[in-house]
Amino acid sequence: GGRLLKQDEFEFTLSSTDDADNATQTVKNNADGTVVFANLKYDQEDIGKTYNYKVVEKVPTPQEGGMTYSANILTFKVTVTDAGGGVLTATKSDITGETEFVNVYKAKGEFDVNAGIGVTKRLDAGGRLLKQDEFEFTLSSTDDADNATQTVKNNADGTVVFANLKYDQEDIGKTYSYKVVEKVPTPQEGGMTYSANILTFKVKVTDAGGGILIATKSDVTGDTEFVNEYKAKGEFDVNAGIGVTKRLDAGGRLLKAGEFSFTLNSTDDPDNNQTVTNAADGTVIFANLKYDQADIGKTYNYKVVEKVPTPPEGGMTYSANVLTFKVKVTDAGGGVLTATKSDVTGDTEFVNEYKAKGEYDIKALLNPRKELSGRPLENQEFNFSLWLDNQQIQSVKNNADGTIPFDKLTYTEADIGKTFIYTISEVVPEVPAAGITYDTMVLTFKITVTDAGNGQLAIKAEKPKDLTFNNIYVDPKKPNLQHPWGGVYFNLGDCFE
Repeated sequence: GGRLLKQDEFEFTLSSTDDADNATQTVKNNADGTVVFANLKYDQEDIGKTYNYKVVEKVPTPQEGGMTYSANILTFKVTVTDAGGGVLTATKSDITGETEFVNVYKAKGEFDVNAGIGVTKRLDAGGRLLKQDEFEFTLSSTDDADNATQTVKNNADGTVVFANLKYDQEDIGKTYSYKVVEKVPTPQEGGMTYSANILTFKVKVTDAGGGILIATKSDVTGDTEFVNEYKAKGEFDVNAGIGVTKRLDAGGRLLKAGEFSFTLNSTDDPDNNQTVTNAADGTVIFANLKYDQADIGKTYNYKVVEKVPTPPEGGMTYSANVLTFKVKVTDAGGGVLTATKSDVTGDTEFVNEYKAKGEYDIKALLNPRKELSGRPLENQEFNFSLWLDNQQIQSVKNNADGTIPFDKLTYTEADIGKTFIYTISEVVPEVPAAGITYDTMVLTFKITVTDAGNGQLAIKAEKPKDLTFNNIYVDPKKPNLQHPWGGVYFNLGDCFE
């Protein structure tokens, strides 16, 4: 774990039963883990001999608590031969066991949170006493996974007892951070203000040897006592109890979310003043009016009005309605207040009226025209009808310059969002004029009306390419022939006298 190997901490013996000169060595480890024995020495008496050696860790008496000592036995042989010239060669062989001796250290320790910190609970609630298991607390740590979270409840005497924090050899040398908070239930109890206190502390773990760990606290912040306050509360639901709504009388224009603003004000309860906007469905949602024990026995006056913007929208007539009501606050016990409405005056529905206008100038923007070939066009010569939904809505005659002077089409807010399809056709008289071939074209155009705001309408037109009614005149007193090569007319009278 976190305990480091120390210089001369463990002892080792190298022994031989057949090499009296190197019979036994006893040494201790270095801090880096090396175990250094003196060299084995030989002379001419050892030539041709093979010696057996054994290395073991020497287990102390008494053994250190928590320490499991290595049972490894390392054996090897050395054969001594003469290399000549007074030099011997020592050759190892038959190595068995491990060259690394591994000890395992186990240690345990605990930190008594109750004795070392002493978390307590206090409830300030008048005559209401703290109950067994009434509140819940968590002890958590982000860096100590083994003691990551505990959740416990208070005792009737206010003590909050956590289980001891437990550690082992892996924790040696480490410092852990802990946090104790009160767990706020869902839903919260009405009238209860829960402690926001955060108690933090650290615990450092050190090795005392013999398998024993010491856990030492430090850096305690926050209060060890968690204090809750209980009070009575109540609300008045304006939406359920009054139900303010918005209606817009605007023809095809629909009410939009957030379009109009409303204020709820009180001169004797300013803490509940508010400004809100309407929803698309016309509801006007105010926050609940909130009360506490200081309001018991009081009656408050409220007023709701529509807030007229600056500048107001053109075409809009804003509601002058004033809605008033009272709320009386009484204590229902158990931390609950009852809020009762009375004296409601005015309408709960606020109605605005929107007027808008727009027009489409057929003559200027569509510009239908009349042309006559064969002779000059005369003023008021031909008749034209404007139709909508199979009904004739205008009838006019052409001007000498070929314009067809229909009146402007006018629209109101009732037309917002609508599309109109119009047709223009030339009216062929029951007895057609002599020599005239009438154009049977039906000119169709589409008008879409939208609201541009401030009382103005946006008019969009879709029109065809051909906007001209073409009639042909041929003098009926002169016989006409059609040129066989392409419709060029000529009069025989022009050829003969």
